[in-house]
Amino acid sequence: MDYYTFVLGDTNQNADDQTSMEEILQEIEMADRGGFTGCFVAEHHNHRPQSMTSRPGLLIAAAATRTRHLRFGTMVTILGIHHPYFVAEEIATLDVLSGGRIEYGFGAGGPVWWRQVGADQKEAADRMDEGIPLLQRFLTGEEIDYAGRFWSGSKARVVPEPVQRSVPLWLSGHSADSISRAARLGLSFCTGFVSCATVRQRRELYWQQWEQTHSDLAPGRVGHMILAAVGESKAEIERLIVPAMREKLFDFAKSTLGKRNDPGFTFDQALRERYDVLTWDELIDNGIIVYGSVEECRDRLGYIADNAGEVLLLQVRFGDLDRSFARESLARLTDEVLPSIGGRASEAELAET
Repeated sequence: MDYYTFVLGDTNQNADDQTSMEEILQEIEMADRGGFTGCFVAEHHNHRPQSMTSRPGLLIAAAATRTRHLRFGTMVTILGIHHPYFVAEEIATLDVLSGGRIEYGFGAGGPVWWRQVGADQKEAADRMDEGIPLLQRFLTGEEIDYAGRFWSGSKARVVPEPVQRSVPLWLSGHSADSISRAARLGLSFCTGFVSCATVRQRRELYWQQWEQTHSDLAPGRVGHMILAAVGESKAEIERLIVPAMREKLFDFAKSTLGKRNDPGFTFDQALRERYDVLTWDELIDNGIIVYGSVEECRDRLGYIADNAGEVLLLQVRFGDLDRSFARESLARLTDEVLPSIGGRASEAELAET
């Protein structure tokens, strides 16, 4: 399994935006020196607690100059509100700047972001069906003419050309339609905050759909996202991070279920309706969250590696979690957990090669 850190763009509520951005970059550097394979960055707009990544490509460009090994990408870029030509230019430029370390993910995005640019989210699926193949054509470096429902142009060529012959692309989602779209378009597939059993089910469906359209090619990768925290002990973790972790899960459930404006929606309902569990402990048992001591996290992440997809996205900074603790948690992951469960080689080992 490959381990990627995930940057949602959470601010440090006790500092200015410049400090928050610098903290994020420093944490990305820590991940580069440790056992992570890559870093995915979200595209979020106009939401103070989570919008340090409103222009994720710019953050990736800065991070690429401060790192040596990490692969970088978005999870996700909201393709429907951007022109695929400009997204392809961004991908190609970042691939050159990073020396071929780029992979990009796409998804529908939340309704508020579509409203802000005056676009109709009901068109999200159709825009991806048109936009992703168009973007793939742009990334070939050839000059093309194109005419579609949403985008048309002529004599378009992306410069510079990416370093990678084929930049890996992802689609993120939860529905059977999203899984089918990813397989049909030849993209890897990512989901999030679901049980290992659900990841396996979605991977099996993805493989079946892939076989129908790309039987001569090996399927793309399947990944999923969890919340993770490593501390001195489970008791310390429960005291320091469970409130922030609970709020993050509740907020995600309200957002994805359309319950943000429902004051009667409860956390117990969120557990049942979004996470398909009845208790907090079941979130842990099913591999939706991981926290505890180094030994406990090794065991839990080892279980997930054996029972889920090929890529695991670990979000260690979330909500109002104390930033110093988040950094300590990340350090424990890179120094003590990932090397023992098949993470990438350490910086010292890499320096010897």
